[in-house]
Amino acid sequence: MKTPPSGVTKPRLAFLIALGLIALAGYGVFLYLFLLKHNNTPALIAAIVALGSLFAVWHLTPPKRREVILGYLYLTPAMTFLFTFSFFPVAYALYISLHKWRIKKQAFLGMDNYLRALGQPGGITSFLVGGLVLLAAWWVNKQDLWTERNKPGRLALVGLLIIGGLALWVLGIPIMAETGDPDMWNSLKVTIYYVIGSVPIQLAISLVLAYMLFQKVRGKATFRMIYFLPYVTSMVASSAVWAKLFNPRGGFFNRVLELVGLPALRWLQEPKGVGVLLFGPDIPDWAAGPSLAQVAVLIFVVWSWIGYDTTIFLAGLGNIPPELYEAAEIDGANGWQLFRYITLPLLSPTTFFLTLVAVIGSFKAFVHIFVMTSAGAGGVGGPIGTNMTAGLFIYETFYTNVRNGYASAIAFILFAIILGITLFQNYYSKKWVFYS
Repeated sequence: MKTPPSGVTKPRLAFLIALGLIALAGYGVFLYLFLLKHNNTPALIAAIVALGSLFAVWHLTPPKRREVILGYLYLTPAMTFLFTFSFFPVAYALYISLHKWRIKKQAFLGMDNYLRALGQPGGITSFLVGGLVLLAAWWVNKQDLWTERNKPGRLALVGLLIIGGLALWVLGIPIMAETGDPDMWNSLKVTIYYVIGSVPIQLAISLVLAYMLFQKVRGKATFRMIYFLPYVTSMVASSAVWAKLFNPRGGFFNRVLELVGLPALRWLQEPKGVGVLLFGPDIPDWAAGPSLAQVAVLIFVVWSWIGYDTTIFLAGLGNIPPELYEAAEIDGANGWQLFRYITLPLLSPTTFFLTLVAVIGSFKAFVHIFVMTSAGAGGVGGPIGTNMTAGLFIYETFYTNVRNGYASAIAFILFAIILGITLFQNYYSKKWVFYS
């Protein structure tokens, strides 16, 4: 039987010794604090034994192993903080999500909270199986067992798996949406509108501004400061100001519309979709798009994040070697070709980072929507839930409706969605992100 290398056993042994030292130290300190309040002789003896054992084990440990133990001891405060304020709350929230919980624990429900939110098991099963089929398509495509001769067969198999997985999703998602909690599914729809309506626009505008500011422009530092001001301004304060700007009675935007001869809009109080306002009420529901109230919030979001994105894009542009531009200009490349074939590819790591941060932040959006909609028609998330994002719905379920277990279940559903999108972005970033 082969023995494991000494380099493997020593760190494990050192880790166990470190745990023992921490336990002895904690026990000794606890007993000492106990003695401060209770003059107890057995406790005093136990404290002396614990602390004495601590020093004995430490001095009997070889110096090399003592260094490893010391490393683990240095990690202990940070790991304790991380466990106490990160891992433990997440685990406790998962525990709450499995119960009927109103202020305090009531009945154990198992997965009922998740089923109430997502819908019938049949739809969930179809969705999960579809995901597994798509993973199988990815796995088959990654295998090196296929020769050039069998390449058409591989492509056909991968195509069939993708079509099958998407078909299962098409079957499962409508069943889930129909049988699940309509308010929860509405919040997911609003959140998707929020992501699609804010992330591409803010990144595109920020990239254009950064590219313009990167040129030799007079007053460049002043413009950078002006663009960055919205990001460093208090989110609550700026949200309240923009809510006043969108006020349907004498707000700034309605005054501008009146000056150009257009009718005033209800903005944050308008539940109708933009498609309905533009093309009339006869269009199908799927073409209605986000409400005008949500568009007003999206305008604020784009304004508030442009400064941050522009600053990061400027930092990315500064890392591109100027020699590449000079060589391309010698070869006769024009401005568009320089931007398309040099700037965009070498700026892809920055673009990927900003996209990832923006998507995750959009799924967790809360503060500005709460402030801008709380004073409007329909209350928080209004009007008629057209601004009720997933984060806002979790807040309302947890605090207003006091359904703590159900809110925790929805939070984990949102976490799973964000995790899946993040993994998808990380995987496909290999195809378009260039780090050299």
